[in-house]
Amino acid sequence: MDYSKIITIEPDKRSGKPCIRGLRMTVTDVLEYLAGGMTPEEIVDKFPDLTLEDIRACLAFAADRECRLAAPLVISIADTHELTQKRHELTQKALDAIPSYRQPPRTVEEIAATIAKEFGVSQELASGITLATIAFLDTFGVIEWEKSVCQINDQISTYFRNSLSWYFENHQQLLSNWGREGVARDIKIDNLLELAPYFLKVMEERRLELSKEHRLEAGYSRYQAVALTLVKTIEDGKPCFLHQWDTQAEQFQIIGGKQRPGERPIETAKREFTEETTQHNLRYGTEFTLNLLCPNPIEMWRISPTYGALTKYEFWVFSAELKLAVLPLGPLDRWISLDEMKSGATLDGRPISDPKLYRSLEVNIPGVLEGLPLSIPPSPKQNSLKTVWDNTVMQPGFAGFKIDLKKLLQDWWSNRKRGKLK
Repeated sequence: MDYSKIITIEPDKRSGKPCIRGLRMTVTDVLEYLAGGMTPEEIVDKFPDLTLEDIRACLAFAADRECRLAAPLVISIADTHELTQKRHELTQKALDAIPSYRQPPRTVEEIAATIAKEFGVSQELASGITLATIAFLDTFGVIEWEKSVCQINDQISTYFRNSLSWYFENHQQLLSNWGREGVARDIKIDNLLELAPYFLKVMEERRLELSKEHRLEAGYSRYQAVALTLVKTIEDGKPCFLHQWDTQAEQFQIIGGKQRPGERPIETAKREFTEETTQHNLRYGTEFTLNLLCPNPIEMWRISPTYGALTKYEFWVFSAELKLAVLPLGPLDRWISLDEMKSGATLDGRPISDPKLYRSLEVNIPGVLEGLPLSIPPSPKQNSLKTVWDNTVMQPGFAGFKIDLKKLLQDWWSNRKRGKLK
């Protein structure tokens, strides 16, 4: 009989003992009533919340448990080192088997069955490790537990779980130097535990250090495909690219954004470009076009400035061609020079997204930044007074006649320079 949907285990209910459908009635209670001479029908009459199927599930659970207890343990307790190693592996598996916020919740029994099947251990041992893992995650506030089912809370909590799994997988210590004394005038960590993503960022930074020190594969906690669009112009004689200030990441970033599930890269690029230039209501095909610069995405690993998670990025890079004479900038927009991009900061000291990204672009698409055609001609608003003058029309009308004041001023200035006017 399949009792997995009937027999439930909750850490905060009856001290974690197997219960019936989340009720406070345990399997042991039912077995004791049966051992005392009550029939299944009498138990159901006394406890209306129970059914005869519940009683059968308790008997099946007890029989199955007896068989498992009689079976030898696969893990040898004679070898302490081997036992410790197995515990790391089992705990890591328990961590990985707990569903994320995007997956359906699972019961302890379902998670434990996965562990028991993969490692060949008893259901009781797997259940114990699962419950301990859930309790551990609960102290960090990253897990939801309700009606005997559990799952990770949200997006950043999932990244935290993924990072923690790496530490178990590689037998690495998250914290160290406990013997060091003195914290009165030490590193500033005010509110660190109230700002969980910062704690995750510290975990990921240490993960990178340990992987380098011990020559381990760093892996990643998060994957994200991104479409970037290079919008280029010339300002003060220098190639510049359109950036937008990201208020969450607190840095300037190239126009672009995250690829949604089921979305093709070109669709992401169109959507992001349209959203980030929304004040212009640009239409694809008539007012702007996009060209894919590289047939394959550019891979890059770095800690997300938004979530704090070690992320594997795949960048799809496009160039934009705008059929406009002028592109007025929004309050968060800025033309940033190639020199600033490579330095990682604007001239006034504001951060720009990781310079490694721009170096990676140059490696994967040689000469892309310097040699890319202009997306839009230099704008009067963005360039020198000469450009402003060249794009200015001064032809007022009077009595049916138009006077070209601009030409008159140019002639006057030219004659003055030659000394004809004083």
